Amino acid sequence: MNRFNFFKNRDADQNGPTTVVNSFEAPRESVNGNLNRNVQDSEKSGGKVLNKIPHVTIRTVVMAILVAMGGYDTGQISGFLEMNVFLQRFGELGPVTETSPTGYYFSNVRSGLIVGLLSIGTLIGCLIAGPLANKFGRRACIPPWCLVFCIGVTIQMSVDQGQWVGIAIGRWVAGLGVGALSVLVPLYMAETSPAPVRGAVISCYQLFITIGIFTADCINYGTESMTSTASYRVPMGIGYLWALSSPSPPRHDWNHSRSSRARTTMSKFYGLLETHPMIVHETAEIEKVMAATAGNHPWYEALTGPRMFYRVALAMALQMLQQLTGANYFFYYGTSIFKGVGIDNSYVTAMILGGVNVGSTFLGVYMARHCRRRESLYIAALWQFICFIIFASVGQFLYKNAPEGSSTAHTAGTSGPASPKCSPTATAP
Repeated sequence: MNRFNFFKNRDADQNGPTTVVNSFEAPRESVNGNLNRNVQDSEKSGGKVLNKIPHVTIRTVVMAILVAMGGYDTGQISGFLEMNVFLQRFGELGPVTETSPTGYYFSNVRSGLIVGLLSIGTLIGCLIAGPLANKFGRRACIPPWCLVFCIGVTIQMSVDQGQWVGIAIGRWVAGLGVGALSVLVPLYMAETSPAPVRGAVISCYQLFITIGIFTADCINYGTESMTSTASYRVPMGIGYLWALSSPSPPRHDWNHSRSSRARTTMSKFYGLLETHPMIVHETAEIEKVMAATAGNHPWYEALTGPRMFYRVALAMALQMLQQLTGANYFFYYGTSIFKGVGIDNSYVTAMILGGVNVGSTFLGVYMARHCRRRESLYIAALWQFICFIIFASVGQFLYKNAPEGSSTAHTAGTSGPASPKCSPTATAP
């Protein structure tokens, strides 16, 4: 029954059989012994060696915040689709209805292209980024992809009225940068974060994505009442702030014969001296990996190694099934959904959704650090299943076949001339 224990038993985990090689627990005794000796010499070295190894430094926190705000571009489009100025400039003109009080609306094709081309761009970007990062380095690739993202934002901000294709193309270009950074950022964080908190820091990648979505919801709420193009251009322009770069990761430096710079980078992120036993141990592990991967290796070795196909398939299945739940639908079309079910100010509800998302991710980061992974996945999946069933049931049985003119006769998240009060000859293209 111990396997069903929700919280981690670290001693049991270490003593029991496992297929995972722990990268830091093995030399704990020697590290602690060397650390005690180094404490005696701390005055000679400026006092940088401490009695307690710092788990998180300011550099680690800043690195996590600055490079993991990719969710901002995901969250902002939801608000744009319901902004009056954005509708009038890039929507289609139809009859005035309850759901389209100004007569402007987005057809399913137009809104789908504006929203979906970002995802198509991210797919292409993530496929290109990996090989380029291995060849030119993580840090060398991050600024160019940030520039690609900025070009996409510039295209969106500069298009004139009626040029909705420019918005779609701009989002596709921005998606190239977002997709590439979604590959480089977790890789960068894994290679630069200290070993004791590496799992938690990588989990924070998702945390700061949710913070980015919530930030976009808040900015949309603040600008949606503006009567000028600033209502959508201000949120777009703020996206420039996330295009920042960071130091080169130590593993790439070491792989390219820059061991001295790699030690310096690790020392800064760990908050320890370059001669500290933990730094020495980490660099020794990097050398072991370099020796094991020396020479030319075909790509399919990633699948033919011991249990590698199972691991790759499991990771891919978890990622794909998580996306196929449709949770992103609420972030891409949140304001339209909430407006469609009769909520007065859907921007406030979108902020609430974003806030709950951030709070739940804090819980997820805690569970990743203190609880068992499999049981945590079971609980999260069950909770998400319950919420989706409630949402789908309300839409199916309460809103779908509601009588015309009743309080539940809403559009269930769609807008356009296809409404009970529309002219029978009006059709959406």
